[in-house]
Amino acid sequence: MSANEVTEKILTEAEAQAEQVKKQADEKTLQERQKLQAELDSFDEQTTQLANRAAEEVMSQVLAQARMEIAKKSLQTRNGLLEQTFAAAAEKITNMNANEYQQLMEKLILASVNTGDEEIIIDRNEKRIDAAFVEQLNAKLSKDSKGNLKLSDSKNNIGAGFILQKGKVRINGSLKVLLETAKEKLQTELAAELFGKG
Repeated sequence: MSANEVTEKILTEAEAQAEQVKKQADEKTLQERQKLQAELDSFDEQTTQLANRAAEEVMSQVLAQARMEIAKKSLQTRNGLLEQTFAAAAEKITNMNANEYQQLMEKLILASVNTGDEEIIIDRNEKRIDAAFVEQLNAKLSKDSKGNLKLSDSKNNIGAGFILQKGKVRINGSLKVLLETAKEKLQTELAAELFGKG
């Protein structure tokens, strides 16, 4: 083999090797690009999921805050209506005629009597609860051997209603206290109904 042929053969083999190396390098580069693209796609997907999750959390918080605000406003509105309703009820009871007022007070006093010998304290300006009314109460209580209520000589600024007293024990049946207790109970129930829902 001549020197030219040997050189030609070496060059041909070198070119073949170079082509092989280039082909391997191209394949490796393609694999690296595909791997990088897969990682980028995965990163994009994770980023999208994280963004969606964050958006859902933000939306959930916004909705929770909106629900809370609606519940608060609803409670304020309902409380406003309750105030009006109880104010109207207080006015109606205060302005009842003597017969209706006595019927109501009779039920309340009979339900509040403990020993049957309490004193009934009324408002300074109260005219509908008098000695005759207390006699009627005692007649009803005498069936249970409790009919010894007395109308107190001391009067108080309680508005409508009464206070039952025996010694230091007092049961406040004034209209203001009774309505306030009923109103608080209703407000608690309304708040539980509004804020207890999930």
